Order: sequence, then structure tokens, then C-alpha cells
Amino acid sequence: MVAAEAAPCFDAAFRMRMLSGTVVHLVVGLAPPLLWLLGCLVAGTRLGKALFELAGRRPPSGHPYIAATLGLIALQIIVLVPVVGWAIGALAGMWGSGALAVTAFRAWRGTPPATQMLRACRLT
Repeated sequence: MVAAEAAPCFDAAFRMRMLSGTVVHLVVGLAPPLLWLLGCLVAGTRLGKALFELAGRRPPSGHPYIAATLGLIALQIIVLVPVVGWAIGALAGMWGSGALAVTAFRAWRGTPPATQMLRACRLT
């Protein structure tokens, strides 16, 4: 009789552990690929802006869509290189994820952007 009374409590605790474990696994499983994808977007945008500057043109002001598209196409072409392409793609994703993390940290802390900090540190 005691076991029959304890069964619903055990079942509820078991279901809660399973539900919380599923949520944790979803977050832990989806966060790294999502961060890598966003990092590739950041790296592609920066590469596109650099390609515009290399060509002697200014990227269109306002929205970086053209620069991002150009940079992502160039990054995908680089990734197709047989031996080292995958490593360059992985490093681009990690570099972009780091840039996102630094930007998010500075926004959270209220730290001024790096250009303002460099102007404040100049000795004149």
C-alpha cells in the first residue's frame, strides 16, 4: 500500500527531471551551432567591408546587406579550398562569435566602443 501511494510522487519527480534535462540539452545542443552561424555572418560582413575598401569603394551606408552578401560568398568560396578551407571557415565562425561576445559584454557593462576609448587614451 505504501508503494502505491509513493508512485505518483516518484512519477512526478521523474517527469520534472526529464523535462528539465530536455530543456537543458536543447539549449546546450543548439547554442554552439547558432553562435557559430552568427559568427560566420559577422566575419562575412567584415570581409565584405574589407573587400569594398580594397576595391577603393565605400560600402553603401545604412545597411550592410551588400557587404555581408559579398563577404559570405567570398567566405564560402574560401571554404571550398580542399585542404585548409574548413579550418578558415571554422576560425571565421569563432572569430565572429568572439566579436559578438565582446560587443554583448560591452553593451551589458555600458563600456564605450573601442574608437571612443582610443580617442580618450591619446596623448596630445
